[in-house]
Amino acid sequence: MKFKILIPIFISCSVITMGYAKTNNYLISKDIKPKYNLQLSGSYPLIAGNQFKEVNSSIVKFITTNFDNEDNNYPTEVGFEKLYQNKDILSFSINYNISNSTERYFNKYYALSLSSNKELNLSQYLKDKKISKYNILKNINSFIAPCLTTQKSLPDYCSDMALQNLIENNKKVNFSDISSFFIKSNDDIGIGIDSNKFTTTFIYNIKTKKINLN
Repeated sequence: MKFKILIPIFISCSVITMGYAKTNNYLISKDIKPKYNLQLSGSYPLIAGNQFKEVNSSIVKFITTNFDNEDNNYPTEVGFEKLYQNKDILSFSINYNISNSTERYFNKYYALSLSSNKELNLSQYLKDKKISKYNILKNINSFIAPCLTTQKSLPDYCSDMALQNLIENNKKVNFSDISSFFIKSNDDIGIGIDSNKFTTTFIYNIKTKKINLN
């Protein structure tokens, strides 16, 4: 698993251009100004344009509900990253590191439709693209199966800390275990599954139907 160092952005409302002038979409970096958890720091994204008001409200609610309340006073650092954009879709992640008795690293992924200005639903997206949920789950479980054995020689990816943490708590992945997803390219879908310490991210290639870790 590759850990990203999350560096707070101290320039309020700095605009990161996505590079697609026709869609005129931007991610705006907003500094976190905590109300309750004074150990909360970093920045989160908002999307420019009144048409994304619903999505932006959802992002703010995610930050405040999970990190800035009277019950959560753990050191928490939040950042974000644009993952993909074309004329139809914008994908990005909110990445956060929580430090209490141990370090925990998670990613919440977003995939937005730039035509409806709403978050994409994974089940509906797969249905529209004629992609089988069954095949994705089957291939993810086949991918992790060797890591559950006691064989001496295991695939290199079995040493990934996030994957190890996932299979310690979950021997088989179900569709309900998927916490969020994103579009990585025209051919790749990212599937995020949270465990108690990490988000494990699987990449499913639509053409080859193969699974890899992000």
